[in-house]
Amino acid sequence: MKRLLVVLVLTVAVSCATDPLSACFEEVDGSLDCSYQNFGSVDLSDRNLRNIDLSNADLSEATLTEALLVGANLTGVNLEGVNLEGVNLEGANLEGANLTGANLYGANLEGANLEGANLTGAN
Repeated sequence: MKRLLVVLVLTVAVSCATDPLSACFEEVDGSLDCSYQNFGSVDLSDRNLRNIDLSNADLSEATLTEALLVGANLTGVNLEGVNLEGVNLEGANLEGANLTGANLYGANLEGANLEGANLTGAN
């Protein structure tokens, strides 16, 4: 019985830690506050991240293909080298974001705020 309990506890601990968004805080309105978090090199492809707060977060080298980031707060976020192919950034705030070398092929940037964003080498 002790072995079963230990295995169960370890399984739960490992499975809970696999979601990179587990370090975020849920706001009253249900949106996630992931500001100032480090998500470098993580895969967030195909995730529904609508209205998420990723302000000042580090997502360098992350993969966000086909992610839904409608209305997201990406102020000052580091998206250097990120694959944003097919991402929906409609109405997102990317003010001051670092998009150096980012892949924006097929991304929807309609209504997005790109004021002060660094797009050097982005396509």
